[in-house]
Amino acid sequence: SFIIMLMATYQSNELVSGINFFFLSDGTFSEFQIAVDETLSPASQAQPQEYSWSAKNKAIAVFLFSTLGIFGGSCAAAITKRFGALTMSITTTTRKAATIFLSFAMFPNTCTLEHILGVIMFVSGLFLKGIRSHIKIPKLSKVLLQRPVLRR
Repeated sequence: SFIIMLMATYQSNELVSGINFFFLSDGTFSEFQIAVDETLSPASQAQPQEYSWSAKNKAIAVFLFSTLGIFGGSCAAAITKRFGALTMSITTTTRKAATIFLSFAMFPNTCTLEHILGVIMFVSGLFLKGIRSHIKIPKLSKVLLQRPVLRR
């Protein structure tokens, strides 16, 4: 898929501009577009602009994102191999919930009654899923299939 995307960006003449934007220029895409528009207008007076991301910081962010993504995938495979799929399922579900909880803590989000009920349902489901693996609780389908037969 990488080769196909590389050929598609080359054919549409976006490969060179993408490399120029990402690795050779400072700023976000919107800051980059504003700078390009200002240089193209005839009455522009180029004033130095302070950018939020340098080219070096963007390259570091991509490197860290890629490296940590591969590391996370390797950890997921190791957890599945050593502890099983149930533990991996619980781990990934908890990680996703922790991400949501952190977003509420870090950003100005409002927490409604629906959010609180969702957290309660999530935690109770996670708790029951974990307990079920340690305690022999029969599945409801097995209980229904093993009804005592009444003989006359």
